[in-house]
Amino acid sequence: MSQSSTKLQVGYQKILDYFSLDLRSLALLRICMAIVILADLVLRFSDLSAHYTDYGVVPRSLVLSNLPPGQWSIFFFVDRPEILFVVNGLLAISLLLGFQSRLVTIGCWIFLVSIQVRNPYVNDRGDMTLRLILFWSIFLPLGAKFSIDRVVQKLPRLPNHLVSIPALAYTLQICSIYVFAAIWKSNPDWIGKNGVYYALSVEFFVTAFGQWLLNFPLLLSVANIFVLILEWTGVLLLFASSKLGGWKCRCWAIVLFISLHIGFGLTLELGIFPWISVISWLALIPSQVWDKVTQSIDLLPAKPQKLSIIDSGIVCLLIAVMTWNIASFRNVNDLPYPFRWAMGSLSIWQKWDMFAPLPLAENGWFVIPGTLRNSAEVNLFAEGQPITWEKPAVSSATYANQRWRKYYALLWIEWLIDKGNKSDQMEPYVMYVCRNWRDRHPESEKLVKLQVNFMQEDTLPNYQQTPILRRILKEHQCQG
Repeated sequence: MSQSSTKLQVGYQKILDYFSLDLRSLALLRICMAIVILADLVLRFSDLSAHYTDYGVVPRSLVLSNLPPGQWSIFFFVDRPEILFVVNGLLAISLLLGFQSRLVTIGCWIFLVSIQVRNPYVNDRGDMTLRLILFWSIFLPLGAKFSIDRVVQKLPRLPNHLVSIPALAYTLQICSIYVFAAIWKSNPDWIGKNGVYYALSVEFFVTAFGQWLLNFPLLLSVANIFVLILEWTGVLLLFASSKLGGWKCRCWAIVLFISLHIGFGLTLELGIFPWISVISWLALIPSQVWDKVTQSIDLLPAKPQKLSIIDSGIVCLLIAVMTWNIASFRNVNDLPYPFRWAMGSLSIWQKWDMFAPLPLAENGWFVIPGTLRNSAEVNLFAEGQPITWEKPAVSSATYANQRWRKYYALLWIEWLIDKGNKSDQMEPYVMYVCRNWRDRHPESEKLVKLQVNFMQEDTLPNYQQTPILRRILKEHQCQG
């Protein structure tokens, strides 16, 4: 090997070393990720009929008519997907135990993509994050530690310190979430320290604690600055040299970003997003932390890595991901169709515009009264409760769960954009409400008509709000 080639190899290894991961951290990622998948499956299963069958609010015909290029789902082949949920659960349990780890990681990814594509109207950025870290995890040795694979397959002892292209890809994916989220926030409201105020004013998502924090404008301004600085610069701590603190700086980055997501979870109803984001950072815990905890030092050196065909493919996928993220600031539909098809088929498309460029300012709550055949009026939004037009104490708490919260938010946003002229989701929704009521009540209590109302209250600067405006999104006569 020539001297120049040797220098290139050494430089290549040094670069990879900045993106190294520990096998014990990856095992922790595997275990926690499997727990999240299982918990998410249980929540989704509770709304199986409403969200994942043709009987519900999102029939397959609606999804297929709006399916982006390349996207797919095994859920398209069945109307009653109970067995698919069971198989998915078994795969997640296998992932948890570390049995056939790579194979079941692929299986979990296939089912996760399928369930998300089957009903895109209830997904959020937490689902996107889980889908992406599961994809990159396919290329990582998740079962090398704390697993059945380690015992049954009698795997050879490996260095705890993993230096590889897949480790680089995983780390850059995590970093890109925050860098591109920061770029999305490059607007006068976030830079002017009003972004957190607007985010905590989005009544679909703000918690009681988040509402209480609105009483402290100075604190919100400080939080705004913290979010921007951390998203712009926090990931740089991951790559600090040993002279600047090295692994200790990486630990600070992990602590800061985990704290950020705990703050998100306390103030906003964001489903699995805060928790899967916290879990994604656990994979970056450096070897030195594990060595201190276990009071042992791994004497096996990390193996030198040569660029394989798979590694070359991963590098190409990374370039594609960055290209997609950059294009998302304008319009990804301007990208070539084959490229969009490939991104859709691999489900590595992404967009990190959470509460940006500006959080939703057109806020409010739903009131959905229905009239029965006996002329009685019922509350279809909160069945069993009296109809009230008053503002709830905490609007986000009026939704059954995060999936319904996201679905109703999209109903409102879709109407807001098109003013009811084109509403793909509204017609299936009201038809489902009629069917669901009919099947659960006697003929004498048949639902005759319903009205979907949104009580709009816009958020203005300086903690001001507009007068409440009643919006009638849909009036529907039930048939049959």
